[in-house]
Amino acid sequence: MNLFIKNLILVALVASFLSACNNKDIEKENNKVEKIEALIKYHHERDGFNGAVLVAQNGQVIYKNALGYENFEDQKKLSTNSVFNIGSVTKQFTAMAIMILKEQGKLSYDDSFSRFYPEFHNAQNFTLRHLLSHTAGVPNYTISSRFPEFRVPGRPGDFLDDITDQDIFDFFKDSDSFDFEAGERCSYSNTGYVLLSLVVENVSGIPFHQFLEKNIFTPLEMNNTLVWNNTKPEIPNKTTGYNEYGDKDDYNILTGGPGGIYTTVEDLFKWDQALYSEKLVTKETLNEALTPGKLKDGSIIKLRPESTSSYGFGWLIQKDSVNNIVSHDGGFNGFSAILYRDLKNKNTIILLSNKGTNGPLYPIQENIIKILNCEEYINSLMPIRVKFKSMIDSMGIMEAIKQFNKIRSLPNSGYSFDVNQLNALGYYYLNNQDIEKSLAIFKINTELFPNDANVFDSYAESLMISGDYQDAILFYKKSLELNPNNENAKNMLTKIEHEKSKIVDDSNLVPGSCTIFSVAVGNKILFGNNEDYKDIPLYYWVRPSTNQTYGGVYFGFENLSAQGGINEKGLVFDYNGLPSQNLNSHPDLPSRGAIMTRIQQSCATVEEAITVAKSYNWGGTLTYQIHLADATGDAVVISAGPDGELAFTRKADGINYLLSTNFNLANTDNSFEDSYPCWRYIRADQKLKEIKNESDLDVNHIRYILDAAHIESGLGNTLYSYICDLVNGKIYLYYWHQFEEVAILDVAEEIKKNSDPTLIKTLFSKELIDKTRKELEQYQNEGIK
Repeated sequence: MNLFIKNLILVALVASFLSACNNKDIEKENNKVEKIEALIKYHHERDGFNGAVLVAQNGQVIYKNALGYENFEDQKKLSTNSVFNIGSVTKQFTAMAIMILKEQGKLSYDDSFSRFYPEFHNAQNFTLRHLLSHTAGVPNYTISSRFPEFRVPGRPGDFLDDITDQDIFDFFKDSDSFDFEAGERCSYSNTGYVLLSLVVENVSGIPFHQFLEKNIFTPLEMNNTLVWNNTKPEIPNKTTGYNEYGDKDDYNILTGGPGGIYTTVEDLFKWDQALYSEKLVTKETLNEALTPGKLKDGSIIKLRPESTSSYGFGWLIQKDSVNNIVSHDGGFNGFSAILYRDLKNKNTIILLSNKGTNGPLYPIQENIIKILNCEEYINSLMPIRVKFKSMIDSMGIMEAIKQFNKIRSLPNSGYSFDVNQLNALGYYYLNNQDIEKSLAIFKINTELFPNDANVFDSYAESLMISGDYQDAILFYKKSLELNPNNENAKNMLTKIEHEKSKIVDDSNLVPGSCTIFSVAVGNKILFGNNEDYKDIPLYYWVRPSTNQTYGGVYFGFENLSAQGGINEKGLVFDYNGLPSQNLNSHPDLPSRGAIMTRIQQSCATVEEAITVAKSYNWGGTLTYQIHLADATGDAVVISAGPDGELAFTRKADGINYLLSTNFNLANTDNSFEDSYPCWRYIRADQKLKEIKNESDLDVNHIRYILDAAHIESGLGNTLYSYICDLVNGKIYLYYWHQFEEVAILDVAEEIKKNSDPTLIKTLFSKELIDKTRKELEQYQNEGIK
């Protein structure tokens, strides 16, 4: 919104309110509006608020505004007409529907649920009043630890799409696992409000969303309000939900009664004002809803024993000699909402957000209340983790760390740097399998809080997942020094020792087994290889193209026996060494001979290579598997299958990479002793899972994986590594197991040059070659294995 126009609106709102005030009040009331405006901007500018606000004093709107975006992808700006899901603020509307039906004489609050749904187990033991006040004992289906059936497998934070009221009813109707006897205590239950919405449908004979539209929204002219339902109607000006970091987290279920309403701040104000009248129900009926309920023992119903608020019908209540306040918050996925009503002063605060939980809304609400009461307030500190994530997205992790340190050095930055900030962000990246960023963030936190055992525990966990067991041990031990009772650290140290025993096993360092993988996301296709072997001279050379054959660049031994290579069409291959495996002979076919030479000279794609492979007799044994990938993103590993025939292992459905090490992907019995699954496979597989989007896939990320999976030993080493960009025909070559230097080869240009075979090490600096020679001497002198 244009700033000048917005200010005119604010001035008009204030003028309408102040028309009844004398001149001496004007300055004070203007000051309130300015303070609210500054408060909202403060939170928005620090990534703490993206949403709409309405504030009314004595029944008159004095402030109305919206800051941020309806949709982050399109960057469509919010307005006060933007439509938000309001989560559990919906419950007061569901309660009102029951109240309307009660006044129509169609039901009683004390009717048992069995009157409407006798097939529901235990229905005769709880009433509508119990459901309205969360005292029925019906379990809450939104608690993921209790009811994982409603969550996406493997992602317990995510609800399954399109869960309906009927789904919830059917799940619980035969259950006898009630939490307590009705009326004994209070426990918040979204399930209870699902059952109430079904009662509305049962009694009225029309769907719940239609009942609310007919009996509440239309009479109050709430023209931008609806209940999300199975027809999935179009919603003009609908906002999209996002988590606090800006990842899409939209409303995705169809249970209307507990939290299905979409509305605007303006429509909610119409609702607020209507509740001072008898437009919907009588004051007597409304007063009962806004009166604290009581349990069987006569005590006041509270959602938590320590709470200062009691509970009515869909309302939290604070009522004493000074206050008469009713309110409710709501939150689902990326949406959050607060409706606060000071009934004594007719003050209203409405906050709606489509980014993050409702936690950040409370400091805003509390400070607005202080402003309305002419009290001093202090701006709350914003979470630095959200700002830090935003900086990482825009400038990368290293530059973001520099900016983070600059902000931290400011005396009044407005951000909270408490110990939980970076810990939460580190786990965000860890849970999203971005190990590199999680490691960097956890490491910073250990430097900021060197006496906190938990930050070292978190850092160690990330190191362990990355496969860096040595440092993980170090930091778990540091955590134990700070907190000797840290049972998690003790258990993890035991687990690491078990995993580490596998890593040092000689069988995992078999020369020639290599770590090879191909990854394709969008238009990016990369191939990575660690060449693991005894220390021998290694070369690269070129085969020129002819009218009948494709040219290519190859790597291997002095006799020009290729270990791997890429042709001018982007078809790349490399070998994993394996124990000998029987293979059925097919004497009716020609002998395979130099099969990869044939494939590289005649094939442009994996499919063509498979066809050629099947056209030859491979003989009676096989001591390797071949990993191939092409510029279309296709990949295959050719090996000896358990039936003695050639096996062709492809990428699994939904997986964007194919990985091979020193065990046979098609027959895991065909592996070096105790090497399935080998540590290099586990480590590379973990890191390949981090690549989800095209922006995640680059040479640096592949180099990072190759570095994590390389070997160093007297038995064998990673003698060179390379990364092939199959789309652009580039090779990024690294010597030994050092990744600080890279030699970049252009496949087309190398084929044109057609130079003599070249020692790989001549492409690198003397300093790097000297370093590798000293490392090898150290292995030989110390007898390292």
